[in-house]
Amino acid sequence: MVAKNSKYRKGSKIVINYFVLYFNNCCIHGFRYLTDSMLILFEKFLWLILLVASIYYCIIVCLSSIDRYYTKSTHIGIERNYIFWNTTIPSVTVCPVDRLNITYFADFCRTNGIKGPQRDILWDFLENLANSTYINFQNIPQNEQIDQIIEDIGLKPEHYTELIYNLTYDRTYEPNFNERIRCMDGAMFIHVRQVLTEWGLCYLGNSRLTEEYSSRYFIFGKYPEYNKYEYENIRLPYQVGSFFQKDTQYALLGFKGPAIIHLR
Repeated sequence: MVAKNSKYRKGSKIVINYFVLYFNNCCIHGFRYLTDSMLILFEKFLWLILLVASIYYCIIVCLSSIDRYYTKSTHIGIERNYIFWNTTIPSVTVCPVDRLNITYFADFCRTNGIKGPQRDILWDFLENLANSTYINFQNIPQNEQIDQIIEDIGLKPEHYTELIYNLTYDRTYEPNFNERIRCMDGAMFIHVRQVLTEWGLCYLGNSRLTEEYSSRYFIFGKYPEYNKYEYENIRLPYQVGSFFQKDTQYALLGFKGPAIIHLR
């Protein structure tokens, strides 16, 4: 028993000496004060509290940085090929979560005699329908009230997309500059358009795709209407970076509320 205790004390002493040696030589500021023989126990306790608090907030900052990387704006670097000199910057597609325009919806309800609670029911149905994709079709409300409203206004499933388009304001045509969805690099404007995707109506900027790839062409077979606001200033179809430029960038502006972002 005595031999076992002696072996235990010897092992504990080795572990303690290891930590003392590590704290004395650690490059992290503050650790060596925990084993400094010149400090009293109260001072060592204060240093321990400061170290624990510092490590805790360091972990919090790291976790918030990781969360920001996965959920917020991200910078992407591209290795450019010096043989071709120019590299097209990736396009970006932004899908706002708030789809329908309240003014257009109110006019539609007034025209079709939809009043009271029926307006809220129809709004909820169309808003979820506008945000529906392969992974969330179950979120679309289904009940007798919805079926009755759809029957009363004579809405057919093949006209759902057209109705959502008519109730969604294309904010690339917004007269107010600060409210307008626009793609810019400094004072240079870059073409942006409303497109129809698997996530519904979205906005595409800095793309080399032709004008056929637009919501109006997909739904009605017509090219987008002339946007005078884009042509008031110098406008690029898309941004291209050259080998000799240090930085090439652009910003897609004018969005409010939550949105889903895709980089191509």
